[in-house]
Amino acid sequence: MARFRRHAWWATAIFSLLGFIYGFRFFLGVLSGGLLAIANLDILARLVKKLTAERPGRVSWLGLFGVLFRYILLSIALFVIISVWHANVVGLALGFSVPVAAVFVECGMYARRAYRESKSERKEGQ
Repeated sequence: MARFRRHAWWATAIFSLLGFIYGFRFFLGVLSGGLLAIANLDILARLVKKLTAERPGRVSWLGLFGVLFRYILLSIALFVIISVWHANVVGLALGFSVPVAAVFVECGMYARRAYRESKSERKEGQ
């Protein structure tokens, strides 16, 4: 998860800097969308960890309330970003795609590592 988070931060930085080409509101949308997506994933990872923890008996009601509270915070943040800051909605959507970019980077790294391992196995077999 730490490597995934690092890739998401890098993607946010790169997308935000590239978004500056289209103006400040686009940059603001990309940056706020990326930060919101990263924060949302961190909160979601913590909630999943708490909800799936080994507990005798029942699921914590406070943990289930945390899931609902996450959506409330997300909608308040989106309201502020769009209606108060007047950030570009397309930039915001691009910022929300930061986790997808991090997944692509992870897949690419995994594919490269698998290719190198298969290549070295083929050399050893000859």
